[in-house]
Amino acid sequence: MLRLNTKAAPVVVIALLIASYVWYSFVAAHVNAVLGGTLPLQKPLEELPYALGEWQGKDAPLSEAVLKIAAADDHVSRYYRNRRTGDVVNLYIPYYGNPRTMVGHYADRCYPATGWKTTVNRVENIPRGGTQTNGELPAVLNRFERGPAKVTVISFHIVGGTYTADREVAKRASHQAATSENRNYLMQVWLTFAGYPLRHELLRVSGEFLEELLPILESHLPRPETTRILATEE
Repeated sequence: MLRLNTKAAPVVVIALLIASYVWYSFVAAHVNAVLGGTLPLQKPLEELPYALGEWQGKDAPLSEAVLKIAAADDHVSRYYRNRRTGDVVNLYIPYYGNPRTMVGHYADRCYPATGWKTTVNRVENIPRGGTQTNGELPAVLNRFERGPAKVTVISFHIVGGTYTADREVAKRASHQAATSENRNYLMQVWLTFAGYPLRHELLRVSGEFLEELLPILESHLPRPETTRILATEE
């Protein structure tokens, strides 16, 4: 059973976002001056169901200061608990209607900036990942520790309807949006777990949760389309 310290997690998110704020503000101010305009979601993320199969959600609100730092066009932050197994997932999804506004918010950058040590950083294939044609979804697995505290983060991007674990894809989308008239969007999905769950348990729980989440999440994206998985670069 995977548990999460629901009191500590919002504090970690706040610290990570503040750590990247100064650098983010400088870069975002420049690209915002270059190009404006965003792609709206079909439905706001707050309309994601609280009941996802056997998972039941509860809001984990972020402060106005944190929301300003994140600078997302929309977001959702919730805990989901599986009523059958007791597994708990902390879900955080920021959405950027133009990728140029999403600068630098990556787990392996934000956690070390607040004193966490990276112990694992690799790409894993999550089984049963929603609508993926081969039943797997590439995602970045990060594990961090700071003193006795340990945390595990699974994350991936949705760039213009394409699922990817490759940060460079997101960076290219950001650069292209800031230097052309093209419009695109970027969504990040973070699943956070307390401690260092065993790999097979982590992949199982992540896959079961994403299988319920992703088909519904796709109905919120700006353009309904068949998604594809990009090849990842390790």
